[in-house]
Amino acid sequence: MSGKETQPAGSSTSTTTYAKYLEHTTTTLKTALAQYTEYKTEYQQLQQTLRDLPTETEYEAMVPMGPLAFFPGSIINTNEILVLLGDNWFVERSAAQAVEIASRREQFVDTKITATAQELLELERRVELLKLDPVSSDVGRELGGDITNELGEKVVDIKEEIGEHEDVAFADDDL
Repeated sequence: MSGKETQPAGSSTSTTTYAKYLEHTTTTLKTALAQYTEYKTEYQQLQQTLRDLPTETEYEAMVPMGPLAFFPGSIINTNEILVLLGDNWFVERSAAQAVEIASRREQFVDTKITATAQELLELERRVELLKLDPVSSDVGRELGGDITNELGEKVVDIKEEIGEHEDVAFADDDL
């Protein structure tokens, strides 16, 4: 190979850069979507645990003692839960109130999942439109035959005829 990268006909450096940007953003959104889905699952498990805790007055558990050590113990006062409000602020709530808080947080995560999935679909649509050749493809064209960009806006060529005897002003940078 000659060491030079060949680009497809009609491709430009800015198009390639934009495609890389879209690919990076798509990867980031897929990661965020997976993380939000994991949060949703954890909130559902937390709600189930919080519903089950008040059914008994005491539970046997392995209590952590430092980062590597556990010893047998028990959970008492199973209806008293410390809930993180944010920035290291905690409040004591009943198990039923903690379930409601976890439910609201799950609903918030649901809205984030919906918004992220919608944004991901939009980016994937842009990637597909970028891959297509607008001249030979019917995709990206409206019913009237007009070419549209990735945002769905009409693309218009601006042409200005300059007569043979007309003066044309150029900036110093253009010459």
